[in-house]
Amino acid sequence: TKETPNTNPSTKLTTIDMSYLSNSIKPQDDFFMFSNEEWIKANPVPPSESRWGSFNELYKNNKEKLIAILKNASRANAQKGSDQQILGDYFSSYMNMDSREKLGQLALNNELKKIEAISSKEELVNLIANNHIHGISGFFSFGVGQDLKNVDNNISYLSQGGISLPNKEYYVDAKKEKILSSFIQYMIDLYVLAGYSPEKASSSAKRVIGIEENIAKSMFAPAEMRLPEKTYNKKSLEEVKELFGKFDFEKYLVSIGSQSVDSLIVGNPDFIINVSELIA
Repeated sequence: TKETPNTNPSTKLTTIDMSYLSNSIKPQDDFFMFSNEEWIKANPVPPSESRWGSFNELYKNNKEKLIAILKNASRANAQKGSDQQILGDYFSSYMNMDSREKLGQLALNNELKKIEAISSKEELVNLIANNHIHGISGFFSFGVGQDLKNVDNNISYLSQGGISLPNKEYYVDAKKEKILSSFIQYMIDLYVLAGYSPEKASSSAKRVIGIEENIAKSMFAPAEMRLPEKTYNKKSLEEVKELFGKFDFEKYLVSIGSQSVDSLIVGNPDFIINVSELIA
């Protein structure tokens, strides 16, 4: 759809943009291409994106508006403590590339030291929980959402996760081998920026990829993830603890502040078993 010019600001007219429709494809043969052929021709997927559609356009336009708001806040010289001052300073700090280049990995040093200091599986539980609290993925995903079989209630969901690339296929599909090798090189570059020698950076990156490949092998493929009968597995806390083996899942729950769980929806039980064996 597109907005139609309107001289009355109190109303907003929206119409179907007929120019997007195909002139050669019949709707009964391929309704998607009939509806979108001309739009697709005029809107190739940008090099930075894996897909492109109207929602991506909406997201991009919204981002541009948000950036304009943040730029205005950074120039506003607003009262200290006000929302505008906090937003403006935060944005200015983020965009100060000279400062960021000088600081390098220093801002990450405390996090890297926590990882280096781990000497037991028990300490790994705490690190995973702390990372999850701050939105940093690792080994699996945990969160709360609407119960798909009882929409009046919320329930905890335990799902596959912990890989860097979008899904399992990037680690097992030969067609995506170039992407995987490029990602390994990217990871090596990150290790070098963090102060590793090229040799140690290479071995460390390959070790990480080995772990992610191990995690990916027991994941559901994207098509399987769309089957609720496969991903909705309600289990008691005791049953989930058994899946996790020696990984102290109850301690994980306490660490993230979710001690009152009595049952969970497990997206992929075999995945949890594989992760627990990997950690062990």
